[in-house]
Amino acid sequence: MRQLAYQYYLEKGSLTGMQDADVGVGNTCASTDFYRYSMGNGGTYANLYALRCASGGKTPNASLAYWYYLQFYPGTGQSDWHCHYYDDSSPCFGLPY
Repeated sequence: MRQLAYQYYLEKGSLTGMQDADVGVGNTCASTDFYRYSMGNGGTYANLYALRCASGGKTPNASLAYWYYLQFYPGTGQSDWHCHYYDDSSPCFGLPY
């Protein structure tokens, strides 16, 4: 996802307008998936998300669901990992929100 976001940035000069499909994801859970993937951007950075799917492909499940994401700044190459639980937004895995 990060490489595709970087490629988009190189081609367009900005991340504005970038969609899930541009980074190769569909943002859905299926019964065989553990995560659904999506992205968001702030123009100069991209948040590349993995949301923990609950059993049976349904999300959210407050006891399992969390957002694990990489905040990527293609202009500088900086990448920072973040995580927070879906139900109460508390940080997870020792990473910042």
